[in-house]
Amino acid sequence: MDATLDAHERSLYAGWIHSPSVASSDPIETILAFKIGRLLNYPGSRVLKALRGQTGLDPEMVRRVEAFVAEEPNLEFERQGTGRRIRLTGEATS
Repeated sequence: MDATLDAHERSLYAGWIHSPSVASSDPIETILAFKIGRLLNYPGSRVLKALRGQTGLDPEMVRRVEAFVAEEPNLEFERQGTGRRIRLTGEATS
């Protein structure tokens, strides 16, 4: 996974990022949440919360999001629990 968007994704992302339910100052974090949400068929805003380790979310969704991150070789969590962040590793960061 990387933090690039094709033309179609850019169009969808541009509408999504201005949603009141999306709050982040990190564009990489929001792009990753958006892309993971599309792949797993979950709202990107909820995926963003799951990536951050927030509570009160559907446990199955959280499990699937965490499993996705664990299986992606170039994604990892910084810190654990509430307030964690996702980051790209290796070649995907350049």
